[in-house]
Amino acid sequence: MKTRLNQLIIQILLMIIITVIVAYICINLAELVDKYSSAIFNVLTRMNGRY
Repeated sequence: MKTRLNQLIIQILLMIIITVIVAYICINLAELVDKYSSAIFNVLTRMNGRY
């Protein structure tokens, strides 16, 4: 019974760690997309301003 409890605790901890890693990756990807979209917007507005 004790080994089953230990396995359950390990599984819960692994799920928490994986969830934190996935959330961290998603936040970084969102920031990256925001930076690229801002840069693209700036380039497009400069191009439209010249004509």
